[in-house]
Amino acid sequence: MKEFSAALCSACLLWAGGVVSSCSDSGGEAGPPTYGVQDAGNETNTGGDAGADVQGEDANSEAEVGFPDTGTDVHVEADASLPPDPCAIPRLDGFLRLVTYNIRAGRTADIEDVAAAILDFDPDIVGVQEIDVETERSGWIDQMAVLSARTGMAAFFAKTIDYQGGEYGIGILSRFPILSEEILPLPRADAAEEARVLLTTRIDVDGVVLTIGVTHVGGTAETRALQVDTILTELSAQETFMLMGDFNHQPSAAPHQAILAAGWRDAWQEGGVGSGFTVTPEEPQKRIDFLYLGDDAPTPACIEVPSLFVSDHLPIVATFPWPT
Repeated sequence: MKEFSAALCSACLLWAGGVVSSCSDSGGEAGPPTYGVQDAGNETNTGGDAGADVQGEDANSEAEVGFPDTGTDVHVEADASLPPDPCAIPRLDGFLRLVTYNIRAGRTADIEDVAAAILDFDPDIVGVQEIDVETERSGWIDQMAVLSARTGMAAFFAKTIDYQGGEYGIGILSRFPILSEEILPLPRADAAEEARVLLTTRIDVDGVVLTIGVTHVGGTAETRALQVDTILTELSAQETFMLMGDFNHQPSAAPHQAILAAGWRDAWQEGGVGSGFTVTPEEPQKRIDFLYLGDDAPTPACIEVPSLFVSDHLPIVATFPWPT
């Protein structure tokens, strides 16, 4: 694994557009998008509400800021002596941006709006949870294909269940080539619970192969413990760059502590400012979405939870120093 060496600036607190973030300064593009699909099994769910999790453990208003009109145009020159802003959009050279986002199958906002929100982050790699592929409730749209087409990123979809004439699951988007994919079904305490999987991909980022795990862990405490134990058996912090997703547990929960004890690092604890709550967007009160860092992942130069209303979760957007 490539050595990461970059000088990081002092931590700073930004408030812009409803985003609280922590930034410490430090210092590629894939070809046309490809779209792969793999079936983890033949489980079928024809009724109910796929994705209706128990979120976590067993003011939606706008304000305008105005400035007095002095009648004089003001031009402020950028200070070239300042270090580059790792939170910048578009993303600056020398940084790698990863995102995890539960999109609620486009049921809060249209999938086109979800795609536009993702594109606005200017990400390199995105782990996505709760995706519909050609289901009745989503108008028979292949949401993974829409996200890939609108963002221009390569995509891979991992089915967890059959649902309403189509499929439902998780996926990954990448600006860089996806070299391989593996889907591991996760155990459940009760067979009646919704099936879940771990998606592991190997991605070629400027000649460095990164192993990325994406998952959406179950809604009951017993199942979460089983599934996290299986994930930790499958992936090690020593060999995996990042594990991301909707874990449905909070930082105080035993599964989270088990992940940290296995050598993973909580990206928000390393660089986040504030609570990092991801549900619900109107009044965030819980942190149940996570980016867990492996040994080779550097400390994030910027990590933020943007305030968006296109899902019932908020995304986590993390930017890392990446030598070019």
